[in-house]
Amino acid sequence: TRIIMAHPALAFPQDVYILNGANALAFTDGSYIYAVQNTTGAAINATCIGNLFTYQSDAYKPIATGQTIAIPSGATLYGRFTSVNGASAGLIAYVK
Repeated sequence: TRIIMAHPALAFPQDVYILNGANALAFTDGSYIYAVQNTTGAAINATCIGNLFTYQSDAYKPIATGQTIAIPSGATLYGRFTSVNGASAGLIAYVK
């Protein structure tokens, strides 16, 4: 018997969005943003909603309202987000 497996490339994000700095990229259909890359020459603040946790008094707990994270020039933020909004244009979001 021959076993056929899916190609591992199918596990990677397939869609790329270039954020405009004015509108949040948000999903409610089961899609997620797995990486946000800053290819500009300066840091950009990004407000992310998704699987983010912070230490609160006795344990790490989820942040329900989102968190603003400064993404340095040339850096990539990895995670599993349902929404990302950049403070200025130029962030690239990878979605699956």
